[in-house]
Amino acid sequence: MLTETSPSAALSLRGVYVEYAGTPALRGVDFDAPAGALTVVAGPNGAGKSTLLEVLAGTITPRAGIVSLRARSRAFVPQRAVISPALPLTVRDVVTVGAWGRVAAWRRLDRRSREAVDAALDRLDLTALEREPFGTLSGGQQQRTLLAQGLARRAQTLLLDEPTTALDADTATRIATAMRVEADRGVAVVCVSHDQGLIDAADVVVSLAAGRVSTAGA
Repeated sequence: MLTETSPSAALSLRGVYVEYAGTPALRGVDFDAPAGALTVVAGPNGAGKSTLLEVLAGTITPRAGIVSLRARSRAFVPQRAVISPALPLTVRDVVTVGAWGRVAAWRRLDRRSREAVDAALDRLDLTALEREPFGTLSGGQQQRTLLAQGLARRAQTLLLDEPTTALDADTATRIATAMRVEADRGVAVVCVSHDQGLIDAADVVVSLAAGRVSTAGA
């Protein structure tokens, strides 16, 4: 029997089952992402954390179960850039892609969308790099750029996969601060992470093991 979703949840999963080539990745998972909270999904490698995040992002359709979306918009920040370094895209170009969620792709941005891009660049300390080719950036700079793209979307749900992995302490702190600011303004922030600092700072921690929720709580 499916349980009722939380009235404060921006995204909810009930009985979600996902498998790859016959091998289960998620086994009947129930999950709520509250609005205005930082939710960290933790657990060992292979537990199904990234699969859970992609179901929330809508990039994976579960074989069974229900995905409920109350938030009208989602922004997904992957762990690694999927942008080819051969493409002549600047940092501003990459961040501007996030604003296309507010207007049609390749359309001229309106004033509010341009302001959203400028604000995202400033918050992640990228303004000085906005004309630099994305492919020439360091890993930390690329991760900040991808997060700025998500912020420029100004979505009601922000989903991040291991956003602070292998980053220096200053960059990790800046990213964690941006996530907290988004949660405080009412966004449902969901982050997959092994980072103990992020886990300690979370409002809600959900632990996965072998494709199942093992613990969940404030």
